[in-house]
Amino acid sequence: LADFDTQPEAARLRIFDILFSLASSDFDERLRNAIKPLAVVYFSKEKQFEIDRVHARVVDGAHPLVKEWFDKAIAFVQKNGHSAQAYVHKFNLLKSRFPDFDRFNMPIARLEEELA
Repeated sequence: LADFDTQPEAARLRIFDILFSLASSDFDERLRNAIKPLAVVYFSKEKQFEIDRVHARVVDGAHPLVKEWFDKAIAFVQKNGHSAQAYVHKFNLLKSRFPDFDRFNMPIARLEEELA
């Protein structure tokens, strides 16, 4: 996802594979909670055409609980633009560091303070 801004086509293929693996997995609660911020960032940055493609090729064939989760993530981005952009901002602050989901869930002001 960190490469998405500079190399969207190459990153899109990797992201698509990851989303397919997620949709095919048992997708337990811990995984859903960890991946949600990244899904919000991806769906915020991606073109609607590509989101529709992911939905048609990955989500539509998934288990109903997985489909519901993806639908909620996509709806969150569409309905909550300001909140989705907050996730993008936090991701941009953290993308050059080792993935840290605890920091990703911090309020932006606290995260910026901690990284300063």
